[in-house]
Amino acid sequence: MPLTYISSLSISHVVISQLPISHLEALPLATNTRGRTRMACMYVPWLLLLTQILLQVAKHEAKVPAIIVFGDSTVDSGNNNRISTLLKSNFKPYGRDFAGGQPTGRFSNGRVPPDFISEAFGLKPFVPAYLDPSFGISDFVTGVCFASAGTGYDNATSDVLNVIPLWKEVEYYKEYQSKLRDYVGHHKAREILTEALYLISLGTNDFLENYYTIPRRRVQFTVQQYQDFLVGLAENFMREIYSLGVRKVCLTGLPPMGCLPLERATNFMNHHGCVEEYNKVAVEFNGKLNNMVAQLNQELPGYTILFTAKVYQFFYQIISSPSSYGFDVAEVACCSTGTFEMSTMAYIYISWLFFSQILLQVAKHESKVPAIIVFGDSTVDSGNNNRISTLLKSNFKPYGRDFAGGQPTGRFCNGRVPPDFISEAFGLKPFVPAYLDPNYGISDFVTGVCFASAGTGYDNATSDVLNVIPLWKEVEYYKEYQAKLRAHVGHDKATEILGEALYVISLGTNDFLENYYLLARRQVQYTVQQYQDFLVGLAENFMTELYSLGVRKISLTGLPPMGCLPLERATNFIGHHDCVEEYNNVAVEFNVKLNNMVAKLNTELPGYRVLFTEKVYQFVYQMIRTPSQFGFEVTEVACCSTGTFEMSYLCSESNPYTCKDANKAMAPSHISFLLPTLLLVLLLVTEVAAKVPAVIVFGDSSVDAGNNNQIPTIARSNFQPYGRDFFGGKPTGRFSNGRIATDFISKAFGLKPTIPAYLDPSYNISDFATGVTFASAGTGYDTATSDVLSVISLWKQLDYYKEYQTKLRAYQGGNKANETINEALHIMSLGTNDFLENYYSTFPPSGRSSQYTTSQYENFLIGIAGNFVRELYKVGARKISVGGLPPMGCLPLERTSNFMGGNDCISSYNDVALAFNNKLNNLTVSLNKELPGSAVVFSNPYFIFLHMIKKAFFIWF
Repeated sequence: MPLTYISSLSISHVVISQLPISHLEALPLATNTRGRTRMACMYVPWLLLLTQILLQVAKHEAKVPAIIVFGDSTVDSGNNNRISTLLKSNFKPYGRDFAGGQPTGRFSNGRVPPDFISEAFGLKPFVPAYLDPSFGISDFVTGVCFASAGTGYDNATSDVLNVIPLWKEVEYYKEYQSKLRDYVGHHKAREILTEALYLISLGTNDFLENYYTIPRRRVQFTVQQYQDFLVGLAENFMREIYSLGVRKVCLTGLPPMGCLPLERATNFMNHHGCVEEYNKVAVEFNGKLNNMVAQLNQELPGYTILFTAKVYQFFYQIISSPSSYGFDVAEVACCSTGTFEMSTMAYIYISWLFFSQILLQVAKHESKVPAIIVFGDSTVDSGNNNRISTLLKSNFKPYGRDFAGGQPTGRFCNGRVPPDFISEAFGLKPFVPAYLDPNYGISDFVTGVCFASAGTGYDNATSDVLNVIPLWKEVEYYKEYQAKLRAHVGHDKATEILGEALYVISLGTNDFLENYYLLARRQVQYTVQQYQDFLVGLAENFMTELYSLGVRKISLTGLPPMGCLPLERATNFIGHHDCVEEYNNVAVEFNVKLNNMVAKLNTELPGYRVLFTEKVYQFVYQMIRTPSQFGFEVTEVACCSTGTFEMSYLCSESNPYTCKDANKAMAPSHISFLLPTLLLVLLLVTEVAAKVPAVIVFGDSSVDAGNNNQIPTIARSNFQPYGRDFFGGKPTGRFSNGRIATDFISKAFGLKPTIPAYLDPSYNISDFATGVTFASAGTGYDTATSDVLSVISLWKQLDYYKEYQTKLRAYQGGNKANETINEALHIMSLGTNDFLENYYSTFPPSGRSSQYTTSQYENFLIGIAGNFVRELYKVGARKISVGGLPPMGCLPLERTSNFMGGNDCISSYNDVALAFNNKLNNLTVSLNKELPGSAVVFSNPYFIFLHMIKKAFFIWF
């Protein structure tokens, strides 16, 4: 290649002329058999990337003893050859221009960018792959590559083709650090690791594979939300490697990914031009990455991150005018046709199931649940109605078509019902058998049994409508089952099983829709509020009777938005087939009353743990209003025949209107809302069976039990009326008239009724063994927030926690203390002050609002939250509850000052809370994948508080 090729570039590229001509000749600019120069086997014109990096690094006059690499196929030098994946390049024509002409695992005809960069700094002419057994630590002293083709920032991206996720690349790096210290000594290793240049190149796969091709993330995020999610992951990664001693980083942005050969080849509608939507996403994402890099460079002392944002423009210029850069072809790659081929010329895409992530998370909790025992209606009936004289059966197709064997089982569903999934999640059988099914006996029922009957309710009169099993009869069957179980496994073992079992209860909808509104038999006796009270009384009697029979762990499901069920919408002619809001309001009111009843029983009955899944309403409602976000196409009709009036025998397989893909419709029949029930039960059930020896708290005034009393701040509550309803009627430093949420949680787990403040001199380590709070009113994720009122920052709370751990080990012994810490429930509740006191504050004026948009500040806080959870994990925490924001625009001070809005809630503040909560939720999902053995749960108080505010009358406010 003539040197004049270089002079055709802009003057800024002249630095590359310092390289020997041999470097240029080896660049992976592939020439096919016809002699037409094409743009690399993948997509990178390495010359430009190399030039950009060298130009920027030269500014720092860097001493670079090693090149260390993280990323995807753009920088993978052979790691994928050593793992079980289809995405490999261990065959020709890959490597044909590499020394020796053999494939090395690089996704290129020759070397990849880190190889050239290494040689440019006077190191070896290539950077070896960490997993390549041909190399050892002596080879890795001057450089090593941990990259894996097909990976991304998102762990879910690496799952697509079973490649190395980014977190695993970091684990390999830690392992490498240890080996390096052993090989060259601690001091020398630290010098190498600090002075090394770290190259990071990834992100394209996250969008093209994981968002657009396989829409696993598209059902969760808008593209902008996914960008923010990835930027959060990138920031966490950058912070983590900083904590490991990394100081010099070159981070590569996205190329114009809509112009990659595969994207152009499949863009039939636009004559195989670039997909501009993808390019726009790349530009937006690069902008966000750049902002994140600027923030980290400012925030972390000694960190030098160079972001190669111009990589996009360079590539786009080459694509737009390839001849100016020595290329003939830019629209195809250099493999076969150059359009669809890469690696072994085939991708295998794995199907995504909505339930899978939930089940994986629950499995981590290792809860003790020997059996799943079920009471209720069609939402949980696994076949009992098949054995009684009723019209309400589902013993024919299409019911069961997606169940094992494809045959109807009596479940009112195309496949399994929630208790089946819950059972499998706890390591039990993959389904819970029906008690009346003669194919099963007591040996099958040891690990679970279902007494539910479709069409039943709390009210015996409801079961009479279709002659199904009333609730009292379900209880009689349960008593009969208890006797059989004792005879089968012995009295002691049976008592243990029955006491430790999880009891799932789901019913109530039929009482209103069939018995009150449809037949109106109860309407002549009760107003709807009176009927609600009547049913709550029946529910309380039922729950009390179960308690007397030895039941201790219950998940009770509330009502869904029953006015939005397909049958109700179909018959709502006047309302244009929209949801019947009257029915929805009744469901909300009834759920509040059920919740109050549950709270009463939990207080009155020792050892009773009843969890009420009231959130099923809001979750289902969101699915109905925005079905596409949850992977559904249809919510207004069910999956039977026309989907309007059909259930049981009216749900016909032969009818051409019966849907072919039940996954696209929310309800197999109008009375089945299985997905949200399963989701909420699984999230809550871990709390039922969890072993919690202590409750440890971080946060703000919502959970401060008195720490602020012990520091110089005006943010105190050491005067009445605070504490007037606390034991003794005295203020304790809690910002409440009595106890706070964490106190009740402690008691609910059988621990002390209050959690003491760590700084309170009245308490010591013996008091803190079962719980302690480090929270400080007025603090936030942002350290600047704690400065507003001179309170304890979140990171200082972490220091106190580490000090507490030392004391606990001295008090309990190392093993016992470690067990306590691992099994303890760690609660985080903060964030409101960051916005109300720090961001929106006008007195004093906030510096954060001038630095960030609200969305950027949300991302900034999310990054801090993620890092804090990681720090907790590092010191042994495994069970962590991350609290979301309430509707902060409805707080009294905000409403009082909202003169222009008639003292109503400030909707813009509430919108921020919702957006932030969504990001927090995504963070917890990511952390559960990233941190092995962790159980990070997002607790969202928003809708509960909003409902209390809007429906204060129904909650006695």
